[in-house]
Amino acid sequence: MFNSLLINNSLYFRLISYLVCILGFIALIVTGGINVITAPIIFILVVLCGTIENTKFQLSERIALIVIVIFIIFYFCIWQFQFFGVSEDGLTFNLLGYLIVSVGIIKLFQKKNERDWIFLYLISFFEILLAAGSSISLKFLICLIFYLFAAISSIVALEIFKSFKEVHKNNQYNKRNLLGTNFRLLLVSLSLLLLIGIFAIPIFFFLPRTGASGINGNLQNQNNTVGYSNSIELGKIGSFQENRQIVMRVEVESRTEITTSLKKWRGITLDYFDNKSWRKSNIRDKPYRELVKNIDNQILLKPYTNPKNETIQKVVLESIDSPTIFSLYNPLELYGDLNLVFQDSEGSITSINDSERIGYTVKSDASLPSEDDLISDNTLYSEDYSRYLLLPQIDKQIKDLAENVVLSKNAVSRYQKAREIESYLQNNFTYTLDLKVSGSEPLADFLFDKKAGHCEYFATAMAVMLRTQGVATRIVNGFQFGEYNETANVYVVKQKDAHSWVEVYFPKYDTWIPFDPTPSSGLISGGSDVTFIGKLSSYVEALETLWIQYFVSYDNKNQRSFFRKVKTQFSVIQKYISDLILESKLSIVNWWNDLSGEKGFEARLYAIIRAISLIIFSFVVIFFLILIGKKVWRFNIWKKFFSIFSKNNEYLVIEFHERMIKALAKQGFTREVYQTPLEFALGLNIDEAVKITENYQRVRFGKQTLSNTEIDEIENWLKIIEANK
Repeated sequence: MFNSLLINNSLYFRLISYLVCILGFIALIVTGGINVITAPIIFILVVLCGTIENTKFQLSERIALIVIVIFIIFYFCIWQFQFFGVSEDGLTFNLLGYLIVSVGIIKLFQKKNERDWIFLYLISFFEILLAAGSSISLKFLICLIFYLFAAISSIVALEIFKSFKEVHKNNQYNKRNLLGTNFRLLLVSLSLLLLIGIFAIPIFFFLPRTGASGINGNLQNQNNTVGYSNSIELGKIGSFQENRQIVMRVEVESRTEITTSLKKWRGITLDYFDNKSWRKSNIRDKPYRELVKNIDNQILLKPYTNPKNETIQKVVLESIDSPTIFSLYNPLELYGDLNLVFQDSEGSITSINDSERIGYTVKSDASLPSEDDLISDNTLYSEDYSRYLLLPQIDKQIKDLAENVVLSKNAVSRYQKAREIESYLQNNFTYTLDLKVSGSEPLADFLFDKKAGHCEYFATAMAVMLRTQGVATRIVNGFQFGEYNETANVYVVKQKDAHSWVEVYFPKYDTWIPFDPTPSSGLISGGSDVTFIGKLSSYVEALETLWIQYFVSYDNKNQRSFFRKVKTQFSVIQKYISDLILESKLSIVNWWNDLSGEKGFEARLYAIIRAISLIIFSFVVIFFLILIGKKVWRFNIWKKFFSIFSKNNEYLVIEFHERMIKALAKQGFTREVYQTPLEFALGLNIDEAVKITENYQRVRFGKQTLSNTEIDEIENWLKIIEANK
C-alpha cells in the first residue's frame, strides 16, 4: 500500500514516467514513423491521460486489454488487406509505429501498478528502437539523450519506491525526506548516464560501421531522397531551386583561393541536345569503365601529376536518386568506402550506393591555363570531338545572333568567342524562377521573346550559340558551391543550389574550361547569414554536420585515422619519457662525476650542496603532502561535497556520529556492546557528545531532519571533541 501511495502521489515519478512515454512518441515523429499531422492528437491524448490520473475515469485493466486487442486486429486488417489504397511495403513501418503508440496511450489511460509502468517503459524502448531503425539523425540523438536520462530516472524512482515499501511497513513517511530522495535520484540518474557514456564511447570507436542506419534504414532514406537528374529538360531545374533540402556537406582544403569559375560541384556532363533537353549521346566505343580501388580504398582517376593547386574535398552526400559522385573541377583521386565505381567517357563518376548517405574524399587540381594560353589555342579538333559540335534543327536567328555578338566584339579565338557570348547573356537577360518560356523551340522563345529564364536556359543558349561558331561545348549539371558554415567549416549544398553551366574544349591543353553565362542574380555568393536567426541556424547546422561526420559517417577510415593519432600520441609521450629518463641518467652521471672529485673541489662541493638541497626539498614536499592528506581525510572533504546535495538525510548525521566515535576512540573512550549510543554519551560527561548523539537518534530513528544551522552546530561540536587529545 505504501509503495502504491508513493507512486500515485509523487509528482516527480508521474512526470518522469510520462516524459519517458512522450520521448518515445517524439522519437517516432522526428524520424518519420508517425505523421506530423497526427502528433498534436497524440499529445492531447497524453495530457488527458495525465489529467485523469488517479480518478474514476481511468480504464480498468480488463477493459484496457480488450481495447488493445481490438486495435491489434484493426491494424492487422489494414496491413493484411492493404486498406486506404496504400501498398504493403509502404505501410509496414508506419503501421508498426502507430500500433505501438496506440498500445502505449491505452496503457496510459489505464489504472496502473508497478507492472503496468514497467510495460510502458518497454513500449517506449521499442519506440526508440523503431525510430533508430528508421533514421539516425541529430534530432533522434537529442531525443535519445533525453530518453536515456528520463528512463534511468524513472527506473531508479521505481526501485526506490519498492525499497520504501519494505522498510516503512507502517505506511508513514516524511515529505521532506521524499523530496530529498527525488533530488538524489536525479544525481544518481546523471551518474548512470555518465557511466553509460564512458562505456559506450570505446564501443563506438571500436565497432565497424555499415552503410544502413538500422533495421529499416533504407525506408526512410527512400522517403527523403534528394532529387537530381541525369539529363536536363529546359524548365525543370526551377522546381529543384525552390527546394531547401540538403544535398551534401563539403569540407574544402586548398593551398590557395579557388577561382570563382571553379567553385561548382560537377556532377554529370551532357553533350546531346534535341531542342528541348540535354542528355548523353550513345557512344558504344567509349563505354563506362570500372575503376579499381587499392587496399586503402583509393582510386586514381587520372595518371599521377603534380597538381598546381591541390584541393581536397571531404564530402558527405545525402541519399540521392542518382549514382553521381560530385567533386570540384579536374578530380585526380577518389577515396571512400564506396561500392562499384565507374567513370564515363566525359569523366563523370558514378557509384552504386543503394540510396544511402555516403562519405568520400576527392583530390582535385583547381588550376587553369592562363588566359593568354587559352586565347592562343587555335588547334583543330579531332574527329572524336565532332559530337560536341552537333546541333538539331534550330531557329536561324540563333546563329545570326551568335555571329553578331562575336563580330561586334572582334572575337576571333575560341576563348574570346566564349567570353563575349557569356558576357552578352549575363548582361542582356534576366534570371527568374517564374518561367514563362513555351513553344516547340523553347530556346528561341527564351532568346528572342521572354529573355528571362533559369540557369539551364542560359547554359543552353551559350552552348548552342558557340556550336554555331564551330566551338566544341558541353553542358555540366551539378550544384553551386553552397552556403559556407563558418562554425563547422563546411559548405552546405542544398537542392536550391542546383545549377547548369558550360564547358568549352581547348585541344592544345586537352582540357575543358568552365564558363557560366547565368547572371549574378541567379548565383549564390556562398557566404553565411550574419543575422541572429542566421547565426542560430548555422550553429544548428554545424551540430548536425559534426554529428554526421563523426558519428553517422564514422567509417573504417576514420577509425584507422583515430588509432593512428592515438598511436602517434603514445609515441610522442613515450619519446618524451625516454628523453626524460635519458636526461635524468646523464644528470646523475654528471652529478656523480662532480661528487667523485674528478672536476675539482668546487664542483664536488656544489654537488654535495645540490644533493642536500634535493633531500631537504623532498622531505618538505612529502611532509606537506602527508599533512594535507591527513587534513583531507580528517575533514572528509569528498563526503562534504556530496553532503551539499543531501543535507537533510540520514547519511549526513550517521557520518557525523561515526566521526565522533572515531575521535573518542583515539582518546580512550569506547562503547560497550550493552550500551545504547545515548547511554554511552551520557557516561562520558561530555556535553558535545550528548548533543551529537541526541541529534543522531532524532534523525536516525525519529525520521526528523536537520536545519542548516543545526548542521553547522554539530560540525563545531565535532571540532571541539576532535581537538581534545
